Amino acid sequence: MNGLMSLIVGVMFLGAQEGASAPAGPTLKIGDPAPALSVHTWVKGEPIDIEAGRGTQCFIIWFWRPHDLGSQQLAPRLTVFQERYGKKGLRIVGVATEDEKTTIDGVRAFVDAGGPQVGWTVALDNVKETWDAYQVASQRPGEGIGMPRAYLVSREGKLLWRGTPADPNFEDAVIDLVENRLDPAVWARMEEIERVIAGKAKGGQWREVLKDLDELLRMYPHSSKGVNFKVFAFAQQLKDYAGLNAWAKEFFAAHGKDPHVMLNLATAITNPATMGGFADREPETAYRAAKIAYDASLGTELLGDTAPIYAKSLFQLGAVRQGRKVLADACEKIKGFEADSMRGDLAFYDRCLKLLDEIEKEAAGTANP
Repeated sequence: MNGLMSLIVGVMFLGAQEGASAPAGPTLKIGDPAPALSVHTWVKGEPIDIEAGRGTQCFIIWFWRPHDLGSQQLAPRLTVFQERYGKKGLRIVGVATEDEKTTIDGVRAFVDAGGPQVGWTVALDNVKETWDAYQVASQRPGEGIGMPRAYLVSREGKLLWRGTPADPNFEDAVIDLVENRLDPAVWARMEEIERVIAGKAKGGQWREVLKDLDELLRMYPHSSKGVNFKVFAFAQQLKDYAGLNAWAKEFFAAHGKDPHVMLNLATAITNPATMGGFADREPETAYRAAKIAYDASLGTELLGDTAPIYAKSLFQLGAVRQGRKVLADACEKIKGFEADSMRGDLAFYDRCLKLLDEIEKEAAGTANP
């Protein structure tokens, strides 16, 4: 396996090591009651009490540092989650643990500079009580304490998921948490399958990988990681585009009314990292997946994700005006920071349309000297 392939497998199956099993040792485990938050300073937002929110609120508790690039990249996305799912009881708190690089002044400066991008509660833990209760207590033997790291807590106050937000399935877990369908047993089984897949991928057994991915997606069709790797295996490893299209049609038929599943498929098929070079793209399948995802998401929180993907698929077909209209319509329905971000995409489409108009005028002038 070449270096690029190793990197892709490592990213797609983050934490799924070939032949590895989850070691014993942590005192905080999945299914345990989530520890209370011991916070010295609430920098932004009202204090969060997990016990007081029992029955009505679920939580993302994430540990971050203002100078950490991964934290900086994640901050706006968590703001989108808070805006989308706050009305369903989601509360997000970012816990910064004070040390020589993470200070109260640094945290406040990050919040002030971020403005609307920091739309979640910000806390400073100056004695590491919350750090110890989550990060240290959940650490497995031989495992480093990664940053940023997130913990998902149910409305019953139980820890249901822990891991890095860089995991492609993190957003799937967040949606499951909000919708009361996050099942730790399913996720544990997924991790077992992912370890098997990682080993077979490293050995070049791509047809076997596809079979294991079928099992994973039958059990959990919302897995963005599984869908992305399925597309990657078909397109980049096997160059089996007929097989990819046949599988995609079956997936459409089985899950076409689920915007979450269709969003994952549309994202994978429009992504060069999974599909490969320009000549390897499948514009018809990408368009169909994106349109199904968009249509299924109308009136849901996922419109902010499906509209840009649908617009992108139209853009790739040369339908720039239609793509811009999709984004403009979505901006009318979406409010807050997410809509502001989408308006940046609209500005790009406007620039493209202006350039296309200039090209058409130049072509007309050449044809009629």
